[in-house]
Amino acid sequence: MAEAEEPRGVTLDPSVAWVYRGPGWREWLMGLGATAMGAGTLAAERAMDNLQSAAAYYGENSFVAPLHGASLVWHGLMLLSVLGWMGTRRDQPFLTFLRVGAGLVIVNVWVELVLAAQSAVQADYLMTRLPIEPINSGGLWGAAACGVYLILRLPAGRLGRIWSLGLKLMLAAASVALQFMLWQGLRSVVGLP
Repeated sequence: MAEAEEPRGVTLDPSVAWVYRGPGWREWLMGLGATAMGAGTLAAERAMDNLQSAAAYYGENSFVAPLHGASLVWHGLMLLSVLGWMGTRRDQPFLTFLRVGAGLVIVNVWVELVLAAQSAVQADYLMTRLPIEPINSGGLWGAAACGVYLILRLPAGRLGRIWSLGLKLMLAAASVALQFMLWQGLRSVVGLP
């Protein structure tokens, strides 16, 4: 007779057959982060409504609206993915979507940062809040949050849980620092103050 397969997930009580199979803490944090990054994009859009401000002049660039629109779509879909995951036992499609979404947010932020830096050099206005505002997803902080999520989703390998988490946290800190160092390099290359 075949043995019953052990349920995977978090049980509330070993005698209870119900097992939580929804998103883990990393996915809940990513959903919260997607909400915050979407709010950051909306705040940047609102700042562009202030007439005679640097953000308003920046918002007139042709690349801003498509990048901000794509950012809002991705953040909404990422949040819906986390919420939709609660109603099903299948986790792989949702994990894949969140990983791809986080990667696309990083690319979207960096594309806007490069274009913003290039346009700010030739502009008649001074962008003093780069690389955070008025970039989509909260600028480099949003890209850093997505990078941290991707690092935390790496497999543990042969390390124990504590060592794996420690290594992942060190890699996450290095990822954040690397992104800010890349921004400083980009600033010096294009000649931003």
